[in-house]
Amino acid sequence: MAGTFLRPTAMTWLVLLGLMAAVVPCPGQQDEMEVIERVTQLLEQLKSPDVAKRDEAQAEILKLGPIALDQIEVDDDATTDFRNRIAVIRSQLVKQAVAAVSKASRVTLVGEMTVDQALAAIAKQTGNQVAVDDVASSKKKIKLDIADKVFWEALGSVMDQSGLAVDKYGGELGLLKLAPLPSRGVGAAKPVGMPFDDARIFRLEVARVDSSVNLQEPNLDYTSVTLLVRWEPRLRPISIDMPMSKVSIRDEFDDAVSVTDPNSVMYGMIQPELPELEFSLPLKRVDRQVEELKSIKATIDAVLPGRIENFRFRNLKDQKIGRQVQKAGATVTFGGIKKNEDVYMITLSLSFDEENNALESHQGWVFQNQVYLENEKGEREESIGLETMQQDNSKVTIRYLFIEDPGNRTLVYKTPAAIVRMPVTIELKKIPLP
Repeated sequence: MAGTFLRPTAMTWLVLLGLMAAVVPCPGQQDEMEVIERVTQLLEQLKSPDVAKRDEAQAEILKLGPIALDQIEVDDDATTDFRNRIAVIRSQLVKQAVAAVSKASRVTLVGEMTVDQALAAIAKQTGNQVAVDDVASSKKKIKLDIADKVFWEALGSVMDQSGLAVDKYGGELGLLKLAPLPSRGVGAAKPVGMPFDDARIFRLEVARVDSSVNLQEPNLDYTSVTLLVRWEPRLRPISIDMPMSKVSIRDEFDDAVSVTDPNSVMYGMIQPELPELEFSLPLKRVDRQVEELKSIKATIDAVLPGRIENFRFRNLKDQKIGRQVQKAGATVTFGGIKKNEDVYMITLSLSFDEENNALESHQGWVFQNQVYLENEKGEREESIGLETMQQDNSKVTIRYLFIEDPGNRTLVYKTPAAIVRMPVTIELKKIPLP
């Protein structure tokens, strides 16, 4: 079948989706099993003939916060009042979850501790998992005095004291790895500190500055500034773009420095296995008399997935083709089952209420969404592959492949339902030029 590919392993996609964008519960949040049990009780209370009891149940579910969303489902035979109340509950809890996505995590750490202890405390306070493979580095004692600082500033303090840096290729989705800085030879020049800016969940650094003179084509002379964008590892952006029209650069004499094409947009391709993204800003060549750029101001447009929602289609053989399930801003449509030799094919479509470039053809995140069959015992069968049937800015249709007959099973599809578009303004100062 053209366009079909097999998944590396079922577990790979499970990890990808589980870590891709879930809003991490805050420290001290209720035990999961207690929440499940309490939400189940409150949903039953929402069906009470006593209006006051229904009001009380609705208010208590809202107090539980976004963690309650996973347990909220509406049966086809539910009453209109129940449906309306669930719609209100869902709307408010989704807003809370979306707000948490773009809010910077904050850290307080004071005292002497090992690097491992510091990273464990940061993970507990923020949900950001960071690890060091080097045993000697992980056991090194450091002294911290961090009071309500954003995640990246706190992690920067740990790295500075322990001689560690982000390992670009050593981590995995949802886990940032640190590694010892490479040793510098005798007489090596002192490294230049990288200008950086912490903006909400992001850290932007100047990684490199180049200047080129073309002796044959002087009009092709240029200066380029490479920016490194990192994000908190608890989530993974869908895309990050940087419009050149929103870039403003000043040199040390406060003169404007122009980008080569102010109408262009730098599109960032997020790779699931990498914790960062690079943008190279092409500038008109800066005069050699200028030793540094006073500032680079820019706005990046980030598209972030909100919380993961579960879409369930029970007893598939009885599902009508075209049946839709809506949660938050997402709609999943069941397109039927077909058998091709020894493989069963289930078609699903995903669309969103608002276009945030989430489904553009270059956005591959949707193919990482987890989908599986579940029997009455809760046992799962993961999809073994998929085939893209349609993809545009408003809708994607995918045919998922399974070995077992799905007829009596429940199909579970997991996807970020609320897509968040977040402009982030940054300013980098005192950038040295070559």
